[in-house]
Amino acid sequence: MDGEALSSAEVTYRARNRVWKIFFFLVIVLFLLQITAVASLIAVVIARGIGEIGELLVVPLTDEEQGVLIRIGDLVEDSADIHEDLHKWRGRHGVVHLRSRGWSERDRGTVRVHCEVQVAPGIQGAQESYRTLEYNEEALRYVDPERRLVTTAESDLFAWGEESTILTFSDDHRPAGIYFLARRGRKVFLLVVSGQKLDDPHLLEMLLRPVLLKLERYER
Repeated sequence: MDGEALSSAEVTYRARNRVWKIFFFLVIVLFLLQITAVASLIAVVIARGIGEIGELLVVPLTDEEQGVLIRIGDLVEDSADIHEDLHKWRGRHGVVHLRSRGWSERDRGTVRVHCEVQVAPGIQGAQESYRTLEYNEEALRYVDPERRLVTTAESDLFAWGEESTILTFSDDHRPAGIYFLARRGRKVFLLVVSGQKLDDPHLLEMLLRPVLLKLERYER
């Protein structure tokens, strides 16, 4: 009846009931907050991924930027039968990446080219880019997907900048390409070629020198 004092058992029951209601309310609130946080994180990751992909695939290279890259058309005579991708994007720590990849099927085999330029904000960033590109697995997989080529370190074929590395490729003891990496100041240049004989210092200089001179003048 109204106005009657509650027994101790009823007081305890009601108190416990309130505690459970508060507990379940807090659990639901925390669950909703976690869902919201996870959804926000996924949205950020997706947006960032789309942004990076968009930069990689959409941003066109200017004529000047194309001029600082060795392209498949520079190595094969029949330009009607070439396949090429040109990419530009901004990587970690503000490093600008320019990349040309291409291949051409010929009677003597397939010629593949991976050429990449990285321009860092400072010397230290360029030195880190240089270390990252030494024996770069991504480039090697592209030009040598079957992993058939044998590499040999060279010292007198060509040099440029403050530091450089050059390897020659051979396939069954026949010359089959090069791996050339160099850094000058804030700029790092990588050229990896397979399926093309490039062990003549004079011919190699004729190929690389004009492009590297353009790279020296290039400012991102």
